[in-house]
Amino acid sequence: KGRGRIQSGACADLVLFDETIIGPGVVETRWDLPAGAPRLYSEPTGVQSVFVNGAEIVRHNELTGERAGTVLRSGVHTTTVTAGT
Repeated sequence: KGRGRIQSGACADLVLFDETIIGPGVVETRWDLPAGAPRLYSEPTGVQSVFVNGAEIVRHNELTGERAGTVLRSGVHTTTVTAGT
């Protein structure tokens, strides 16, 4: 509700990237899930910045330390729609 629009008072997340080099990096296996389970991971290439609710949280593939996001709850922060609507 009230999200995803780039306008004053709205909440939106933006990714600024270089279209000539955007893509996945080298794929690696990380063993950091609960019980030591594996997952595939890849650092992106070409991402310049990530903004969450107007705060830059990633700059040149590095976290900035900003924490502007929040967990969204279905039905609380979203509008439920039915199939075919």
